[in-house]
Amino acid sequence: MPRISVINESSVVSDADIALIVPALQAQWNNDLVASWQVEAATFDLLPTGATPPPQTSWLVFLDDTDQANKLAYHDLTNDGSSIAKVFAKSLADHGQSLSVAASHEICEMAIDPKLSTSYQDPSGSWWAAEICDPVEADQYKYSIGGVWVSDFVTPRWFDLPCDSPAFDKQGFVHRSFEILAGGYAQQWDTAKGDWSQVNGFGLSPLKLLVPAAGSRRDRRRRKRSLWFRSQAIREKAPDHSIVIPSPAKAKHGASRNTPARPAAGKP
Repeated sequence: MPRISVINESSVVSDADIALIVPALQAQWNNDLVASWQVEAATFDLLPTGATPPPQTSWLVFLDDTDQANKLAYHDLTNDGSSIAKVFAKSLADHGQSLSVAASHEICEMAIDPKLSTSYQDPSGSWWAAEICDPVEADQYKYSIGGVWVSDFVTPRWFDLPCDSPAFDKQGFVHRSFEILAGGYAQQWDTAKGDWSQVNGFGLSPLKLLVPAAGSRRDRRRRKRSLWFRSQAIREKAPDHSIVIPSPAKAKHGASRNTPARPAAGKP
């Protein structure tokens, strides 16, 4: 069973605030994602300040802003090779966006594609990144679990894959495969450029048109896998509230399910 260590390194949200969110994240994973994507159920543990994450756990880390993430930009795998999801609490608050929806977004996508190595091919031959919340990202598509707002997500049917449910997304807003709703976006492999390009839905927030935030999933997917690193040390509490992971070593990488093996440049 996957275990998620929830780590609060933010100065703008308390552990008590995050403790209110965690049960909804676990419920969404274990109920909605398990039903739609047949992922394995997971457990979430909010760690006390300064505690070391247990071995073989993925991390959900709450940080203040993208400047802080620069200190983590190359630490894309835990010391055990598991994945890290990052939520920028101060940046979200500055732009009036929901902390719980953002955390849900990251967790849903980490559940489906933990190593950012999965993509699916459409009938025309184009490859689409397995980022299941991006096409339905806007806040109007969110839903509530126990009074906590969480992100909508697309089902396998969105990628034109076999699926028990007739719905293309959890909330039923999408009407066909590869449809990107207003305010959403998706990442498509650009064969001419040899890189990922962003396909935008109508009315996308200007924030999402900018260069991806350092350490975000969009940033990591665009970065060559050869620039990913695996930490060699335990988590430590630093005076500036960063996560210190000294002496990184390059991470091993490879293709995951339904994805052809990629060359170093990251092609599908």
